[in-house]
Formats: sequence, structure tokens, C-alpha cells
Amino acid sequence: METVVKEAFFQSAGKNLCWISILQTIVERDKDSALAILDKNLVFLYATDKYYKDPDLKDKPIIGQCLYDVYPNSTREWRALNRRALNGENFRSDDDILIRSDGTIQHMRWMCFPWYDAGGEVGGLVLYSTFIDDPAQDRETRVQREECLREEEKERARREKLQSAWKMKTRGYPDDAIADILSLRGEDVAAL
Repeated sequence: METVVKEAFFQSAGKNLCWISILQTIVERDKDSALAILDKNLVFLYATDKYYKDPDLKDKPIIGQCLYDVYPNSTREWRALNRRALNGENFRSDDDILIRSDGTIQHMRWMCFPWYDAGGEVGGLVLYSTFIDDPAQDRETRVQREECLREEEKERARREKLQSAWKMKTRGYPDDAIADILSLRGEDVAAL
């Protein structure tokens, strides 16, 4: 994905570019995302091309501008969330509603989290969002993906238990003790 990288970002970031590869991974993973990096005064330092496509921006230059000057109608809740993120908290929503300035409603997924400078201090915020065309389909896909991950984790845990059982068996532990200790079925241990 082509990104709009502003010179001001690199000048202000200086030596603190250690976190950039994480951000690039996020952008490359979800090409339909809008990503912006702000400093601790909530001044825009960087934005992806997709971020600039926000209809509320209307081609407004944002690099060097304060978040609340760019989005003057930010709610108290969003302002509080940003303050908390500047104190090190991470926030996300997988299904939120955004009411645009023209009154239209869009479903979106978003994250707001701090980035840290080389000294380990909060350097500012990362704002990440992507819009959801079909919220019901998106939820179903997420549920299926989570179920698949749970099943993979169960299988990984089962393999680890069987590997431990095999090691115990080679050390002379009785099958029933191994099954009991590792919460395995006796026939699974006997089959090793």
C-alpha cells in the first residue's frame, strides 16, 4: 500500500523509529485501513493514503494539525479515551458506529494505542480504523476465525500433552499415572 509519509514525521521522530515496523505490519496486513500517528500533543505526524480519504477531511491538510482542530466535533468520550491512551492504555472496538458530519452512519473497526520512544516514554498515539461494509457478515467471519483459533489451540495443547506423556512413558511412569497427571484418556497414553 502506498503511504503518504510526511517529512515532518521523520524530522520529529528522530531516533525513535523503532516502532515503525510494527505500524508497517499493521498497514500491510489490512490494506483497507486508515492509520494516523500523532505526537503526545495530538498533532498529526503521519497518515496513510486511506486516512486522507475520510470524507470529513475534505482534502484538508492534517500533518502538523491538532486532532481536535481537524475533528472539532470530537466527543468528550473520545477525548477521554485519547487522554487515557496517552497514559499507556490500549483501546479497540471490532464493531462501532461512526456518525459522519453529514449524518450518515458507518460501521467501523478501530484501535487507539500509544507508541513509545526509544526511552520507553509515550511518544503519542496511533489511530487505526477500517470500515465494515456488512457488519453481520463481519461478525460471523470473526466468530468463525475465533472458533478456528480455539480449535487450533486445543489441538496444540493436546499434542504437547501427548509429547509430555511420551517422555514420561520413556522414563518408566505407569500409563494410568501419566493419564491421570496429564488429564489424558488411558487409551491415548497406551497407544504411545
